[in-house]
Amino acid sequence: MVIAHLTYAQWERKSKLGFSGGYESNVFLNPPSLVVDGVTMGRDQLLESGTFQRVYLNNTFVLDTLSYRLKIKANLGASIYQTEIEANRHTYDVGVSYRKKIGRKKYFEIAPEYNRRQRDGVNETDAVIRTPFSFRQVIIPLHFDYYLGRRAWVKTQVGYLFKDYDRIEGEELYYKSPFVTAAISKKWLGSKTTKKLTAMANSQWRKYTDIEATTSDAEDREFELEERSWNYIRLNVEFEVIDSENKYRALFGLYHLRRVDVDGPNGYSQFSPGIQFKYELKKLTLESEFRYSLRNYLELSPGAENDTLLKYNYIRAGLGSSYELKRNMHVFLKGRIVNRESNSPNLSAIGFRDYFTGFAEIGMTIKF
Repeated sequence: MVIAHLTYAQWERKSKLGFSGGYESNVFLNPPSLVVDGVTMGRDQLLESGTFQRVYLNNTFVLDTLSYRLKIKANLGASIYQTEIEANRHTYDVGVSYRKKIGRKKYFEIAPEYNRRQRDGVNETDAVIRTPFSFRQVIIPLHFDYYLGRRAWVKTQVGYLFKDYDRIEGEELYYKSPFVTAAISKKWLGSKTTKKLTAMANSQWRKYTDIEATTSDAEDREFELEERSWNYIRLNVEFEVIDSENKYRALFGLYHLRRVDVDGPNGYSQFSPGIQFKYELKKLTLESEFRYSLRNYLELSPGAENDTLLKYNYIRAGLGSSYELKRNMHVFLKGRIVNRESNSPNLSAIGFRDYFTGFAEIGMTIKF
């Protein structure tokens, strides 16, 4: 029986096609006002919003045998904006993972992945590094998982990340980052609910290289090189409750993020409580999420003559619903907002300011 399974194992394909339309507010994350040469620009001049159509195709191919699992994914997507053409977004992701049992209760997996995003514009919300919205990213993680018994796992990950942002000819912005992650989880099975507790720690060491033109003369262009070292530390705790009949799922989390700026004042500490909830009733599925984040910069002041340290308050919230029209065909409605409040008094700067963005979307997915 084992030999037959290994010999005749076949590829399983899972594909999902989605198409939708919606409206997005403040696509490029601009502040609500800006003072330029003594003149105040308002929302009508700064906030670029508009309707969009989106289509995406996700493909997953899985070969699962008794000795290993091989998975390949290929995802494509595009969002087209009618009134803000520069906001058009194109994406594709490809990846492969190979998972194998390497001993009693021990598992190994390698899962390299390539991501591409194309979109005009630059993210200036924090103004330290002007990061374009377009980038290429390669991530190579190695997973080592250990089953401890009694529904408890220890999962570890080491890897390497390279992210290269689009720039004009001759300029470059990229970072290289090794990382390590460790997580432990424990599950309890009850007569009515299943409970799961997960604690995770992650560290990422980013080395930025920023090469920017300092002159506009294309024939005699000069460049400036700047390097930054930012180390990220994440500590998360999540508690999940799942109904035994899969009618609902609730997840409560506490998330801590610390950025250490090795050579400058741009380090911060961020604490975020959050909750997610999912409820299924026959053909209808309802989902919601909410997270509040308080980010305190440790040395950076919001103004040149201000002794107060920079601080952000984030509210992130989302609602969604999905209805099964027939097998493998669903219609959905979803929306999400992000609101950031800043204590920066500098109304002449785009970075380090308040902003609000959100979208509403309705569409359909087909699995085949």
